[in-house]
Amino acid sequence: MKIQIQIDPLDIMILSSVEKYKSEVIGLLFGNQVFKKYNIKMALPLVTAETTFTVADYNLNRVKRVITLYPELTNKKRKFLGFYHSHTQYGDIKAIPQMSDVDKESFIHTEDAKLEIILVINDYQRYVEWAENEDGTISGTCGNYHVKIAGYIKQKDKIIRTHVSYY
Repeated sequence: MKIQIQIDPLDIMILSSVEKYKSEVIGLLFGNQVFKKYNIKMALPLVTAETTFTVADYNLNRVKRVITLYPELTNKKRKFLGFYHSHTQYGDIKAIPQMSDVDKESFIHTEDAKLEIILVINDYQRYVEWAENEDGTISGTCGNYHVKIAGYIKQKDKIIRTHVSYY
């Protein structure tokens, strides 16, 4: 399975993560699945989530309301696919695009979530053109930040890192 992200939801994920830089951001992802590809067509930051540097906690009832309502707004053309969240640099310690044990536990136990996107936001060191990388991530610089995006999918009770692209 692969994950493709349209440019508009990609922009929303990056901007919401940069806006709260140094605190985690969490949001919902909507789109569809075509054959062995998830297409992300909408990203919605959870504005009521309580966040710190390492935690993003949200109210499940509020999330369920949005997950139920959004497909109705799109005539059922877009479905809930999963979540995105950010990992940010802490002092000199660079963030990495790997799921923590808490991330994995939450992902496995969120029944309807099929995928998880992690946005790594670190301080800018040098300009990097946006590109797809050999490790299946996408990355580039945006303002004073270096952004790297990794995708994970759920297959039964296993979490597998997968290829991410944008269009």
